Amino acid sequence: MRFRNTGVLDIKSYIKPTNTFQYLDRTSMHNPTVFSGFIKGEAIRHHRNNSNTQNLKDTICKFKSHLKQRGYKEHEIHRNCESALNIERSELLRFKQDSDKQIPLVFVTKYHFSLGNINKALRKHYKKLFRNAKCRELFPKQPMVAYSRHRNLKQILISSVVKA
Repeated sequence: MRFRNTGVLDIKSYIKPTNTFQYLDRTSMHNPTVFSGFIKGEAIRHHRNNSNTQNLKDTICKFKSHLKQRGYKEHEIHRNCESALNIERSELLRFKQDSDKQIPLVFVTKYHFSLGNINKALRKHYKKLFRNAKCRELFPKQPMVAYSRHRNLKQILISSVVKA
């Protein structure tokens, strides 16, 4: 409709009619940052793909209702969606060169909920490392935590190596 009047073409997120919105269940034992990252990422995708603000509001509203059905809390949904929607759309559409991205030191470990927030501890003690000139040279960016997957039952029971 707006194209006829102003010549501006609106785009919006396409959602297949057969989509069942089987988002990651909130009661699963994933790292808590997985849930917030997924919500923010999906909200960014909709923000990037919707040029009309009304279409964006409708899409985000439906997205939030689907998340509530999967057990997500209102404040968690709101916080992550708002942080995504506060980014300017032009910034989301900007091409980022590979040189813009520096790869930090990555601390890889298996995830377990009883470990606490390792990332928070690393950030806290990074300041102490940064005081030392040699460490500052070795670690110009803050280290980040990456969780590797535990071996599952299938991997334990079944060997992928074919024995002759």
